[in-house]
Amino acid sequence: MNRSPIAVIAYKRPDHLKVMLESLKLNKGFDESLLYIFIDGPKTKDDELGHNQTVELANNFKHYQKKVVVRKKNLGNKKNVIFSVTEVLNEHETVICLEDDLRISKYFLDFMNNCLKIYKDEDKIYHINGWAYPQKNKFRNKAVVGTLMCPWGWATWRTKWMDFANSEFDKNHFLDDNHDKLDEFNYHKTHNFYMQLYNNDIGKIDTWDIYWYQYIFLQNGMTIFPTISHTQNTGFDGSGDNAGSHNDFDTPLAKKFTKSYTKIIEVDKYNKFITKYFYRRIFVRKYFEYHYNKRFLK
Repeated sequence: MNRSPIAVIAYKRPDHLKVMLESLKLNKGFDESLLYIFIDGPKTKDDELGHNQTVELANNFKHYQKKVVVRKKNLGNKKNVIFSVTEVLNEHETVICLEDDLRISKYFLDFMNNCLKIYKDEDKIYHINGWAYPQKNKFRNKAVVGTLMCPWGWATWRTKWMDFANSEFDKNHFLDDNHDKLDEFNYHKTHNFYMQLYNNDIGKIDTWDIYWYQYIFLQNGMTIFPTISHTQNTGFDGSGDNAGSHNDFDTPLAKKFTKSYTKIIEVDKYNKFITKYFYRRIFVRKYFEYHYNKRFLK
């Protein structure tokens, strides 16, 4: 099998990066995969220690097809991810992208490379997700079609990415042209994705994935999900610049290969149902927490 190159995005969390690389190393085919590690420059003096330790770890990690790229200045999360993925896709047809705050299954690369091969000629498929919303049916181990994208271990093709990367991706085209589709963009009123666009616009957060999701949405594109997750996000421990501390997105890692890959390019109804249920459950919990705290913890 032709192995896709892997782009690892890091900054100042050497402990997180070590966990991710060690779990990546357990994947079959990793030794045959090109490995790029992109490290953003430090933003402040306080960031320099963690940044320098991250650079040292990346340089010392043993892999015979490795390239470490250290940014001379701080680009921020959005530009660093988008520029890094674009750099790889300038040289290769596909990319698998991992940020430093992930733990991945032993079967992650197998899933990603299989999907990149199986769906490469599907015009509607833009993005391969490594993470999956928590499933109730543990025996339903397959790849299915959805419309949301998740940045926690993912893959795409040059043919799908470059138009996005070469566009004004940080302009809010959605607000300009698609007011009538707001409910659909917010996944049938279950989660306020629009607020992520707004918070980026006002400089409250600096994220890239909401713009990639917006682009896919405007192309009427689709994505592929595993039904059992091949990644876990370890970054909700308060260590990241854009994530708080909570366990809403915890999900167990796959313990076996993904068994089957759908050939029907339409949204999987069960996956849509459990995704809507997932976001509504979080909304209800936060609603009651807010009103409880407002009433009793003034």
